[in-house]
Amino acid sequence: MRRSVGVLLCGILGVSVGCTRDFTLPEPLPPPSATVSGRLTAVDGETARLLLVEGARVEVEGTGVVTYSDASGGFVLTGLPLGRHVVLARWDRDGDGVFDRQRREEALVQAAGQDLYLGDLALEKPGEVAGRVTRSEGETGNAGILVYVPGTSLTSVTADDGSFRLRDVPPGIATVEAMADGYAVGRAERVPVVSGLVTSDVSIALEPLPSQGAFELSGEVFVGDLADRSGVTVRLYDGSTLVAEAGTDAEGNYTLSGLTQGVFDLEATYPGYPPARVPRIAIHPQAVLAPIVLRRGSADDLDGDGLSDAVDPDVDGDGVPNDDDLFPSDPAQASDSDGDGVGDTFDRDRDGDGIPDEEEIVRGADGWITDPELADTDGDGIPDGDDVCPAHRDPDQRDSDGDGVGDVCAPCRGAEGPCALVAQPIDPNGGTLVTPDGRGRLAVPAGAVGETITLTATDLPETEVVGSAYELGPDGTTFATPAVLSIRFQPSQLPPGVASTDLAIAYLGATGGVSPIPESTVDVEARTISAPVAHFSRLGIVVLAEPAAPAPVAVVRFEAEGRALAGN
Repeated sequence: MRRSVGVLLCGILGVSVGCTRDFTLPEPLPPPSATVSGRLTAVDGETARLLLVEGARVEVEGTGVVTYSDASGGFVLTGLPLGRHVVLARWDRDGDGVFDRQRREEALVQAAGQDLYLGDLALEKPGEVAGRVTRSEGETGNAGILVYVPGTSLTSVTADDGSFRLRDVPPGIATVEAMADGYAVGRAERVPVVSGLVTSDVSIALEPLPSQGAFELSGEVFVGDLADRSGVTVRLYDGSTLVAEAGTDAEGNYTLSGLTQGVFDLEATYPGYPPARVPRIAIHPQAVLAPIVLRRGSADDLDGDGLSDAVDPDVDGDGVPNDDDLFPSDPAQASDSDGDGVGDTFDRDRDGDGIPDEEEIVRGADGWITDPELADTDGDGIPDGDDVCPAHRDPDQRDSDGDGVGDVCAPCRGAEGPCALVAQPIDPNGGTLVTPDGRGRLAVPAGAVGETITLTATDLPETEVVGSAYELGPDGTTFATPAVLSIRFQPSQLPPGVASTDLAIAYLGATGGVSPIPESTVDVEARTISAPVAHFSRLGIVVLAEPAAPAPVAVVRFEAEGRALAGN
């Protein structure tokens, strides 16, 4: 509000003439802001050509600022407050849901109106970080500790021995933190992350924390070029549950009260602006909240692409057309796999099976690796969160000793050799053998066998690459007509930087030789790879592209009981 001090003073003095001096105070200035821009490139693994990366997600960690690179690889991040920021660029080459090329770059903006150009940023394969987190009491009983990279959505959960694995970590120097109820936050600093490799032996010991009550944290919100930043609503969520809420004052400051230690989602909203959301932020008494930034292109052009929202086919500029975007005014998210109203970007349980995603992709507290995008990993009709054998087909759900682990899969938990077995008769009309974990299927066509035989499939301990391996056989048995082997894989379990389209099924020799099947096909959407199989042998998924040395992903060996197959 403008205050006319000069008019008031003239009235007090009774001056009738010559009182024309303007004592009006100026409007408050908006907070200083700056712009960061750059161009994203990547090297094609097959041709070694330099690519300009279009459609990569670019965000400023902790602020809620998100944009996407254009056809020339360029990106622009506007409205950033002064200070040090971390720009994270991630590219999903084949659309399988995994960012297999990444770059993390620091940006220091020091002056209002500054346009900091970061130049060409080469995206690289991410790395992995593995290690052990222990409670002070001992080497066991360490399951369920949350491990994360501060400022990112990268999280994992420890197994009973405290082991953990963080996947898809951007190359560079990282800080790794660990959190558990009743313990102070543990930290490992300056952890080197190398493109395509695993950094192991990271060790964190948690110390007991004296009982503490609820605490509060304060932060700041920037709203475009507005000087008065009051009226912003800041909310903290645990999934879809509201944990805390606060409003901002004129300077954009807010305080969230009644907090407890954990990992939550932070959201800021203001009328006329798309929401700013920061997923999976670690909340503890020592946490420092980065400034949140709300921004928009203009009053009728949300993404600032020059097209008014009324005619823009992609209002929020996230690369997903409005008709296909469940959140058409939110550039940070577009899909909601389980239909719970929480977008996949911020949903810690995307398939709605009751198990957090960070628990599903590692053995963690429950001892199983399951699919974070499939509510019923083994296809037995029981959601993973209710299944006593979530990684093995078990429609009967028997649990004789009541320990929460079903009878069918109990021999497989922690096993180092063959465990669960299934058998399936196949007659001359053909049939399908489904593996115990439900992820592998061998479709035998009519005429492939001359007489009824019984095929068996035995689960082997899950590998660290994709999870499942099988033993079938016998070696050397042939089909009159090739059968088709299909294996469902999890992109989150692939080696660092490997895309789903880099995979093929191959015959694997006993001494390590690999013979890829040229007819292998990958269905990225269904997350399956299939290939014709003319004879039984050791078979598995291998990586055809980088890294040069093929890495086995899932191993299959075929065996038959009963009569020989036709053509043998």
